[in-house]
Amino acid sequence: MDIPGYLLRCGPCLSADLIEEIAKNGVKHATARKRIQRAVDQGSIKRLIGITFPKKVSFLYHENTYGTPEYWDALIQAIDDSSPAYSAALNSLRARGGIVLEKYFPIISGSPIRQQKQVASDDVLERLKAVNVIQTINYDGIGPCITFHQNCHIRINRISLEEFRGQIIAEQILISAVREWARKLNIVSYNAIECRDEKEDHLPTVGTFNWDITAPSYLRPFLRNGRDSSLKAGFFVCDIAVDAIMDMRSIQAFIRKTELTSVLKKLNPVLFCIVAKGFTKEAFQAAKSAGIIVCTIENLFGKNIAEGLSSLIDTLSRMASMAAKRPEIVDEIFQKIGHIEGAAKNIRGSLFELLVGHCVLKEDHGSIDIGKIINDPALAKSYEIDIFRVLEHKQVWIYECKAYQPTVRIKKEEVERWYKDRVVPIARLLRQESRFRESKFYFEYWTCGGFEDEAEEYLKQLAERIKQYSIGYKDGEAVREYIKRVRPKSLLKSYDEHFYKHPLSKLERAFDKSMEGECSG
Repeated sequence: MDIPGYLLRCGPCLSADLIEEIAKNGVKHATARKRIQRAVDQGSIKRLIGITFPKKVSFLYHENTYGTPEYWDALIQAIDDSSPAYSAALNSLRARGGIVLEKYFPIISGSPIRQQKQVASDDVLERLKAVNVIQTINYDGIGPCITFHQNCHIRINRISLEEFRGQIIAEQILISAVREWARKLNIVSYNAIECRDEKEDHLPTVGTFNWDITAPSYLRPFLRNGRDSSLKAGFFVCDIAVDAIMDMRSIQAFIRKTELTSVLKKLNPVLFCIVAKGFTKEAFQAAKSAGIIVCTIENLFGKNIAEGLSSLIDTLSRMASMAAKRPEIVDEIFQKIGHIEGAAKNIRGSLFELLVGHCVLKEDHGSIDIGKIINDPALAKSYEIDIFRVLEHKQVWIYECKAYQPTVRIKKEEVERWYKDRVVPIARLLRQESRFRESKFYFEYWTCGGFEDEAEEYLKQLAERIKQYSIGYKDGEAVREYIKRVRPKSLLKSYDEHFYKHPLSKLERAFDKSMEGECSG
């Protein structure tokens, strides 16, 4: 057999499959291996370096087919067929729209931190990077993310960066909701539950795996006697996929985690739970057969919250459009999911941007973009602009929006960083674009809170000193006065209710005024 000709004609394949193809002509397997090795030594046939398959099987391809759609199709198929560790990670990533925060990869990968005879999650990550299937990209305002490599041809419904931002916030809210559900049902020890992001550089761990949520469980079926005759708790673990419909391929990562955890002899019983937007019938049955609690968001929390989270993702992925057409969505989202513990904190920033975006568009006109990303190729760096408003060939307005609680006072150091790390480089980059060279630039810092005296003085000095662009700012009261000019009046009600007149802030304002009275007296 002409091995190079075969691979060029039929495409890349695993060495085991090629050996069987050669053996069809009556050639012994050992002889077939030697022929393949000679073809590799001659140079036109390549072995994929970076990923190893079980039983020393390698992936073979002709050098002329590298990087073609046929090459990637064959490689992904080989991984799916022959490598559970890599397949689980890729299909889990695929289910999430092809992007996940790098720090969460150990949770979604389906591989352990460390476990005997298993490929560790960190190794799965590095090896998939080594063969250019996935890559790390650092997005401004988000951080390092794992995504499919730009040159990798893979069939997937990729989500936009805007949709991904919405997913991150919705996931945080869903995790809070699951935590409260587990507490209220007494499934977990109330004060011992751990969720991702609660501690810096730490992921919840049970056994040899990381999870989105973990907690000891003192439910009777999970209790075991310790060596000192005391009762030892079992565990509750849960992973979430807020916008994913899990199919048979994508559910395998979680099932794999449960199977490899269950073989740990010294670990007390574990109750496994997965919560997602939905499941195919086959995936639901597979997870159920594996002894897993399988929940859709709607089944667990009701239609209102499920729709609220979907609406949040949709809104945050189309912020500019929503700001122009449907500012009332701010109230709708708060009403549907605002009662979940921690939800208001997670959505305040984005919905404040939407509200401000609508108001500046209605009051001052032009066109707006929310969450606009501009890149600096020279420094390999990107910058996210909260609100970007343009009056073509005349004015460019860049708004920094901070949805702090009304009682928060911004320090001088924060506005100094804003000017040095954002205003200066963003102005430099935008002036390089021909459409903006004749425009006047305005940089505005808007907050629901206020400014310390030093911070406000610094901003005033900047406004007087800087000539190449204008510097402005608004505290919570000034933002409120601006919104009062915009119709309908319901916008002011939204601002007051959700951003400016929080019940706690009223008490603190009253306290501040009483202290001022005492001091003046």
